[in-house]
Amino acid sequence: MSKSWVAFALMHPHGVIPKSLALPYQLSEGVSLQAAPDCTAIPDVIDGLREQVGETIVADGCHHCIAIEYCSEKSPSQGLGQAPVWSEHDDSEQRIRLAHLAFWLVRPTALTFTTVVVAEMHDIAWITAAIHTYGPTYGSGEAAQSELSSEDLVGVSKTLKALDAVSRGKAIHTAALLITKALSDPTVEFRSLLMWLAMESLFGTSDTGEVTFQLAQRVAFFLESDRSKAKETFKLVKACYDIRSKLVHGFKVTKISDQKFNEFTLNSETLLRRSLLTILNDNSTIENIDGAGRDSYLNGLAFK
Repeated sequence: MSKSWVAFALMHPHGVIPKSLALPYQLSEGVSLQAAPDCTAIPDVIDGLREQVGETIVADGCHHCIAIEYCSEKSPSQGLGQAPVWSEHDDSEQRIRLAHLAFWLVRPTALTFTTVVVAEMHDIAWITAAIHTYGPTYGSGEAAQSELSSEDLVGVSKTLKALDAVSRGKAIHTAALLITKALSDPTVEFRSLLMWLAMESLFGTSDTGEVTFQLAQRVAFFLESDRSKAKETFKLVKACYDIRSKLVHGFKVTKISDQKFNEFTLNSETLLRRSLLTILNDNSTIENIDGAGRDSYLNGLAFK
């Protein structure tokens, strides 16, 4: 028999989410931004992990959470020690990551989560079934200074709905998964490489010729309608891809100045965010990027 579950991703630090935001705030179907769960002990309800959840909320200063509501016949612990089988619990974890990605795409901030609480829903309360820990989110240093606005939350909701709707296993979904992996990696070099793998997933070509030129041209004409701006973006993509290639082929990062490498990481993130947001904002563009005619579509941008 299917049971009702909720997964809480405990978000921190405090101060990123607008104080005036009315909660719960619906982000997508079954996904909402809520106040951190109330961990007050409930009479006649046995929950051996509830106190631990409360301690984590206090220790991390969590005031909000991303909540995923779903149904599953299995508990989170079933299947351990066996061949992994994808379940609704895995879906909920992936949806949490996509929700966090939507926040990052709209506006990079210090908002992160390191704890996800999986709980079974009952008539009178939720009862903790599992507590999962994760590494924090990493990104450019400028993100730490950002705060979200109510307009940003509208954009997050729109972006998450678009991410939820894309087909699994195709270019956009693959790029999204690569970015979520990149954001959780503490190594800036590896994080940057994953970002560029995501870019190649979106704009890569089946032609194995001049990859750098074709990728730069595609990104430039996709993002810019003005030819002079397209020329500058073309140069920027080529410069970033040159550093990406040096990393892949074992070039020592110490030979690249700190300033140049910081510019590379920030520019790479900005290009990727702009690209994926532009794609997700238009259904016909989603179809073009994920469809069989992607090469023709991207190559044709240069002649518009």
